Amino acid sequence: MKNRILLAMAAMLMLLSCASRTYHPQTSIVEMDGEKMLVGPLVFADILHYFPDWNTVYEEAEVPTDLVQKIQAINRPLTIRIFLGTWCGDSRDGVPPFMKILERAQNAHLRVELIGVDRQKLDPDGLAIDYHIERVPTFIILENGSEIGRMVEFPEKTFAEDLLDLLAQSNDE
Repeated sequence: MKNRILLAMAAMLMLLSCASRTYHPQTSIVEMDGEKMLVGPLVFADILHYFPDWNTVYEEAEVPTDLVQKIQAINRPLTIRIFLGTWCGDSRDGVPPFMKILERAQNAHLRVELIGVDRQKLDPDGLAIDYHIERVPTFIILENGSEIGRMVEFPEKTFAEDLLDLLAQSNDE
């Protein structure tokens, strides 16, 4: 009898722990011309939840310690506004490694905003039009609300390294 009670309690605890791990997306997937995508302001975890191929790229991304340390050393408040297409292979290949490095760096000076666009490079709030987005991903680097640079579609090295180069150039000016 004791074994049955213990077994029932263990099963209940297991069910409760599994239920607490259930993911609740903050953005809703939309379907446009038969294609599922996320548009508008996004949460990165939602992209990983809805698009397993993005999660694979994220998991497989290398995170060089020296690069994380350089990102950690950024001591000026910046907003990195990333326009991306969840349907876009270039976005899928570039954004997850960048996000993984930023997550490891845990730099409070860096604020990331993700904006999903459709295939026409449009979002519900019209930000893509305001920023003249033609290709994705496009990373807009803002300091005090003003654009200090952008990285578009293909990085020179990696998007994280290109960010550091961009910041070094903006310091020189």
